[in-house]
Amino acid sequence: YHTVDAFNREVRQLAEQHPCCVTVDERGKSRDGDPLFLVRLTDQKRVSTKPRLKVLISYGEHAREFLPIESFFKLVRDWSSAFAAGDPKTRFLLENSELLLIGLANPDGRRRLERDKSYCWRGMANNV
Repeated sequence: YHTVDAFNREVRQLAEQHPCCVTVDERGKSRDGDPLFLVRLTDQKRVSTKPRLKVLISYGEHAREFLPIESFFKLVRDWSSAFAAGDPKTRFLLENSELLLIGLANPDGRRRLERDKSYCWRGMANNV
């Protein structure tokens, strides 16, 4: 599973691997200073003026839940690879919509879990 550091490294590589449909923006910092990323998955070269459907999906809210972050990477890799390969269904979806993905919404809580090895703890760094 991805640690916070591994997540931060790998999420930055997504746009480099698939610039046709992935952008990664650092949108702020967590309380403890970790970057908060927004990943956009859409057709970057679309020229239509018709508005796109926007869908926001957030992963990694609870520190102890490992699979959502892994499913974030799987979704981005699978869809961007299919888009680049010309898959008609994926091309249609990304030409007409924009997925806004927050891959790790609670990096502070995840770091605390990594540090303390308290795998049943579900909160955030501020004990909420």
